[in-house]
Amino acid sequence: MASLFPCDPDGSVEALPERVILVRHGETEWNERGVWQGQADIPLSDVGRAQARAVAERLANLAADALVTSDLLRAAETAEIIGARLGLTPVPLPGLRELHVGEWSGLNGEQIAARSPEQFARFRDGLAPAPGGESLVAFWERVMAAFREAVALAPGGTLVQVSHGGTHRNLMAQLLGVPMGKSGRLSSGRNTSLCEIRFRGGAPHVVRMHDTRHLDDL
Repeated sequence: MASLFPCDPDGSVEALPERVILVRHGETEWNERGVWQGQADIPLSDVGRAQARAVAERLANLAADALVTSDLLRAAETAEIIGARLGLTPVPLPGLRELHVGEWSGLNGEQIAARSPEQFARFRDGLAPAPGGESLVAFWERVMAAFREAVALAPGGTLVQVSHGGTHRNLMAQLLGVPMGKSGRLSSGRNTSLCEIRFRGGAPHVVRMHDTRHLDDL
């Protein structure tokens, strides 16, 4: 697994961070409605901004070294709120965007299944993209490429990455060795949930998934 990540020319792993904190973006009105957003550029709702402030406070004493984000508005807004608390300027990485779901953006799963049952079944098994959307293979490749770029920004330190439920589910599947067609069995977590990855000897270890204790009072 270590070969997935950047290292120094002599093969050492000092270029890797000690840990990475993944943060799902705050809630949007589309999240509340239960419809697929994909790459539709939807802003945070008032609830989502409150969630972002809560997770920012949770991370306030983290001493993070770098902060990266998807450039889609819901993630970028979340990252701006976190960055203001951590004293960091978010670095936008378009490769961290959510899966592009094409014509299915704005629909819920029941609507999609009713319109295109066979294609939806193939999509869920990782065998076909949404109409006008992105293949799962392309999604996996760009997410891992963006993650390699992100981890290089915090060598030996702590990286915070703000992105999307599907993006982080994809990434966690790759790190855990879950087959591509089975990645949908992993939860995407609640909005602003935290996952944590530690690097040991150059290999990633998932030590926390979908922590939402900061939302208990909301």
